[in-house]
Amino acid sequence: MKTSKILFDSYAWIEFFLGSSKGETVSAYLSQADCHTPLIVIAELSAKYAELPLVLWNERLAFIQSQTEVIPLTLEIASEAGRTRQIMREERPRFGLVDAIIYETAKAHNLSVLSGDPHFKGLPLLKKKRRKMKSSSRPGRVSSRGRGGFRPRFSGF
Repeated sequence: MKTSKILFDSYAWIEFFLGSSKGETVSAYLSQADCHTPLIVIAELSAKYAELPLVLWNERLAFIQSQTEVIPLTLEIASEAGRTRQIMREERPRFGLVDAIIYETAKAHNLSVLSGDPHFKGLPLLKKKRRKMKSSSRPGRVSSRGRGGFRPRFSGF
């Protein structure tokens, strides 16, 4: 039974498709965790891979859909994302709206986020220790409670 609930951001999927050592971490989570991908990440990946042959993008999209639940963008998530972006930009001037949507999606669904995105670096929620997940261990988590309850946990590569 898969007990961990993980949300992958674009960075995680790009590393996975590159076949990098960071991508191996994604593979481990895919086999052990209940995995999710926000719809906004599909849009980001579509833009990233626009120069590739369409058949290759379609294969990658089909893989993501077969391995993770794609979470739609809701009115509530979109509504909170603007405020989150503003708050995060006080310390992270380049924290973008897509980052805020990913954050709010994780928050709304009580998910941990796997990301190597530098915009998330240094957050109290970012896992500091960088190690590969072993098949017999659970992913590390650091939690923090803040405005309104659950705040997503971030695991770095």
